[in-house]
Amino acid sequence: MVSLVAKFKKVGTLKVVKNFSELVFGNLVYQVFNLLSLIYIARRLKSEGFGEFSYLLVQGQLFATIASIGIKNILIRNIARDLNQSNTIFWAGIYLQGIGFIGSIILLGLYSWLVSPYDAFTFVILSINIMSLNFWDTSEAVYMAHQRMLYPGVLKSITLAIWVVFIFVISNKLFTYQTMFITYTIVLFINIVVAYFALKQAKLLDNKIVDFTATVKNIFGQALPYFILIVVNLPINFLANNFLKINSSNAELGYFNTSNRLTQPVKLITTLALSSFFPNVSVLWVNNAERFKDKIQQLMPLFINILLLICVFFSIFSKEIILIVFGKDYLPAIFIFKYQIWFVFLFTIQGLVGTLWMAADKQRILSICGIANAILCTPVLWFGSYYGAKGEALAYFLSYLIITPLLFFVFYRSLKLTFSVMIKPSIASLAVIAIGIFIPDNSLILRIGVCALIFFVILYFNNGSIKAFFKRENQ
Repeated sequence: MVSLVAKFKKVGTLKVVKNFSELVFGNLVYQVFNLLSLIYIARRLKSEGFGEFSYLLVQGQLFATIASIGIKNILIRNIARDLNQSNTIFWAGIYLQGIGFIGSIILLGLYSWLVSPYDAFTFVILSINIMSLNFWDTSEAVYMAHQRMLYPGVLKSITLAIWVVFIFVISNKLFTYQTMFITYTIVLFINIVVAYFALKQAKLLDNKIVDFTATVKNIFGQALPYFILIVVNLPINFLANNFLKINSSNAELGYFNTSNRLTQPVKLITTLALSSFFPNVSVLWVNNAERFKDKIQQLMPLFINILLLICVFFSIFSKEIILIVFGKDYLPAIFIFKYQIWFVFLFTIQGLVGTLWMAADKQRILSICGIANAILCTPVLWFGSYYGAKGEALAYFLSYLIITPLLFFVFYRSLKLTFSVMIKPSIASLAVIAIGIFIPDNSLILRIGVCALIFFVILYFNNGSIKAFFKRENQ
């Protein structure tokens, strides 16, 4: 027993584990507030009103992503490698994103004029939303690079708590999707003001600004392949809402986005895991490329199997989750949710590959694969939107099911790794995905039994890998 406790203490001292723990703790309260507020809004606005609200949220994220010009991970990587340059790199990021912001607002104006008109007030609020999201990304990058993972989550939680209080006390007359979006944007703006002064207080921006112009050019040069990748992947990451808005209805938008919100716990865990992992492996690639490759060989099957366990739970119990969270009005979204949770599984695997390529400075390969991914997926998503939220969710799942194995092969070849170690996890993943989607919803006992069986089988076959991974990390 003492030995087991000692092992857990050693694991807790690992930098990646420590970063992940701080990220989870820092973001836990924020995500709880965020999910509860969205559930409350979805129940009060119903599928049509929630569809409009979530559409505006996604539009803000869409144009903020364009404005970001793909520099967040570049900022993290550069600051992590030279902490004395954090102030210079921070302001270089603000400068570049300022240019990106102007470009995104021009595009927003063109979209409003040609496709989906916004009134002047909504246009201004959307612009503030976009700016706030961008500034937050740059501020968060400084914290991440310094591996102070707890602070961003705490800051977001405090400001979001203000919004949660507001939406629970507002009268029915004022409870509209417009009011919700306006107040949410105000909270985002408060967040960036707090974030900046918190960075100054923590003395993370106290370094002198040196070689500013050269830094801007260097960051932009590194970010350009990612920006191209972001642009070509806009249909995959954001335009599903636009496609549904054009080809379907607000109710379908509501079903699609409520299902998407239910995948947030999985996205949170995986995003935080990758975020906590990135600074560590970026430095490891520079210091010891062979150890970097060795860690990947051990990590990849383990990561996939842990992710598989999380996703199969959400898939098998999708009916109960929807009933508890959103109520009977959203039961038509069961299969939408199932397809989306398995899309998240495949998307996260691709995210891990992308994270490792970024850490290894393989921007060119990442960009080429991203472009190929977008070329295949975009027409499939457009076609799927004609069949509502279910068709769109299925389009996401099938397109990624085709591309992910090909991406894996290219990834392993690019780093000269042994691809054969992925064959068994890949076959097991396909079998579990099929069970998760097609298992009948009318027998809860059957689903509990199947879920438990999958859990113990995966744990049994990965017991050795888990022990070997932590043993090596503790050496």
